[in-house]
Amino acid sequence: MAHIRKRYLEDKIKKCMAFSPLVGVLGHRQVGKTTILEKVANQYHLLDKKESVQEATENPEKYIRSRAGSWVAFDECQTVPELFPELKDWVRVHKKPGQFLLSGSIRFTSREAIRESLTGRIVNLELFPFTVTELEELPLSHFCCDLLESETVGSVIHGRTKKQSELNRITKLSEKYMERGGLPGICFIRDDQIREQKINEYLNTMLDRDLRMVKKINLSLSELKSLVVSLANSQGMPIDYTRLKRETGISTPTIKKIIYALEAIFVIRTVPIEGSTKGYTVYFEDMAECRAMRDRQSTKLELLTHFCFTQIRTQFFYRLGEDTKLFQYQTRGGALIPLAFRSKNGVLGVLPVQSKDEISLVSGSIDSFLKSYSKSKVLVVHLDPKEPAKAIRDHVLLASIGQVI
Repeated sequence: MAHIRKRYLEDKIKKCMAFSPLVGVLGHRQVGKTTILEKVANQYHLLDKKESVQEATENPEKYIRSRAGSWVAFDECQTVPELFPELKDWVRVHKKPGQFLLSGSIRFTSREAIRESLTGRIVNLELFPFTVTELEELPLSHFCCDLLESETVGSVIHGRTKKQSELNRITKLSEKYMERGGLPGICFIRDDQIREQKINEYLNTMLDRDLRMVKKINLSLSELKSLVVSLANSQGMPIDYTRLKRETGISTPTIKKIIYALEAIFVIRTVPIEGSTKGYTVYFEDMAECRAMRDRQSTKLELLTHFCFTQIRTQFFYRLGEDTKLFQYQTRGGALIPLAFRSKNGVLGVLPVQSKDEISLVSGSIDSFLKSYSKSKVLVVHLDPKEPAKAIRDHVLLASIGQVI
């Protein structure tokens, strides 16, 4: 099948199952969780049908006991919260690692009954939409991690220069990705209208079903969608509740509940803002989903920034044992680094530009960021595959997106 690819998360799942009795695989609806579970599990059970849900709800202890073993997968298990207290009791007695894989389209920590049962007993992993390199079946890049760990930004380039033909191909695929995104059931659809229809079907299900599992919100589907549209239009900018209330007619407390729930069902990611401008911004988990929701066309810079978000984060978040925080840096004076990653090795700011000729225009943002954080570096990213990667300052590297991913 066209959508079958080796997912980077598979190796992390296997490593976590070696020491934990419970491993959660979470992510956006139709992101590929079922495909991974069916591939790696010894037993696979889908909890998304009336009969299986009824059986697991009526006698969860029996349901678990009759299926217990190694690498047993329960798919979409958020539909049966009654399972989780029993799983807690089961692994308290049976402590061996590698017993259960639990998948969900809702963040387990967002539902109180599940959160209280599994605290400290499960390793939760998140599956992101396909990246360009996953679609091309290339190894996971460590470019940005190596850049953050390097003594000098120039040293990360040595020995890893790609051929021009490869850079051209990755750039072309990246531009296609910006339109089609990385959700398996969507990104392989070539027809724009069919792809948009499919996206709307996904969103309708998530907003009308999954979101209401997280928060009791008595708004219509059209009202919920109006907020999603407003968030898509302002992606990457500080959340302005006054503007959102004006555009949607939804009260600020309800908007906050919906944003929380949208993140819990993996439609958006809230990103804290640091610097003299405080607050949060949002990025959509999938580029095609954001594109379909916007009622205005994205600029090339907006697309490149969102693309960097979807691609670069995997280099940090798919590494086992890596504790990396994502944030945005923004000041009231106008300095902006739209994406930044903080790990034990320092802070890496990612600054997309349309061309290398814009470096002088963003030098103030670079200076402000480097002064604000010790052990910091800035990666300036553009789309020109013909421009070689180079250090333009001691802590600043200029590179095309093809070289970075």
